[in-house]
Amino acid sequence: MVPLYALYPTNNSPDQASKFRLNRVVFMILTSQNLPRDSRAQMFEIPVWILVACVVSAACAAIEAIAGEETLYAEWLRKPRSQELGMIRSVHETRGWTVFSRGIPDSVKSSEQLNGLVSALYPGEILRVELLFQTLLREADLTWKLREMSRRLEYLDILVATKRSVTLRARCFGLLWGPRSLWDVVRQLEARILATEAKLREVRSSQSQGFYGCAFITFRSSSCAERCIRDFPHSMPSTPRARKFLMKEFFIKKIEGMRRKESASSIEDSSDASSESEAEAASYTLRAMRSEIAPRPADIIWSKIGMPLGERILRDILVGVVVFIVLVLFTSPVAMLTASRQLFSDVATAAQEFSLDPFGLDPFGLGSPTNSTPVEETRGTK
Repeated sequence: MVPLYALYPTNNSPDQASKFRLNRVVFMILTSQNLPRDSRAQMFEIPVWILVACVVSAACAAIEAIAGEETLYAEWLRKPRSQELGMIRSVHETRGWTVFSRGIPDSVKSSEQLNGLVSALYPGEILRVELLFQTLLREADLTWKLREMSRRLEYLDILVATKRSVTLRARCFGLLWGPRSLWDVVRQLEARILATEAKLREVRSSQSQGFYGCAFITFRSSSCAERCIRDFPHSMPSTPRARKFLMKEFFIKKIEGMRRKESASSIEDSSDASSESEAEAASYTLRAMRSEIAPRPADIIWSKIGMPLGERILRDILVGVVVFIVLVLFTSPVAMLTASRQLFSDVATAAQEFSLDPFGLDPFGLGSPTNSTPVEETRGTK
């Protein structure tokens, strides 16, 4: 852009003018005074800039849409569902109070052994005892990966069933590498699901190994859970295995001394509690399945999930043009017009000096008698 001191003539002294290294010739070239006022090129300034903006926005939208849409719906597929973590655990915990216990000695080899010890201290108050092994964390990790891949396969099956055009590209070190067909992606995903299921069956069939010295103990009443916390406070020294488990916070986000799963009402009859918890779990499963079949409308609008290629390109072009018009109207139209006028001024000067008429229509009005004065004389008279 033209510097601010070059836009307006001032009454500065020669020393101050030489400080900017600015003479009259440079001033006349930078400003638009050498552009003829009756030039028909001034009529095409704004349409030319709008056309250039439309072409640039269309090219950017096409490149962005063709480059691949994997990252756009990957965020929706991996979006955390807070209720899903509760479904990994037992249904009985929805009506109980769970205490995370650590510092359990290595002499405890099974959940039944610890259940017998705790039941002797708190008879009739224990719902479930679950020891924390390394294989259990591995099983939870594989279950989570299998669930994520199944959701993605379900999404791709919906795209195939609805005949939506999706451009997928392979990635190498995080960069787009080459195009992939939708069927290749589905076959690779099915193979990964089969391999993950085989690993999960192997982990479940193997013997529990890598005991962390931690356990989850679920009580029927809150008073018994509070009594257990008073009897075995958290100030007990933590073993290295317990510290190793506490680093695995992806499995359980927050581990507290006591946490409540569902509601505050305590049900005395355990059979009624079990039936109600199973009914609530079933209703939640139906709601979760219903919400996972298709993305939300907001995700479709902003993430362009499941939209055809032509529709995505057209939407990006319209958004780019609207943004450009808003920027022109509400930011700095004077600066853009000044830059465009300078561009046309340079073209007019070059055409006059080299006697060029590129279109044969005299677009700058250089052939008219009123504008046939050389540039040097015009600059000398001003």
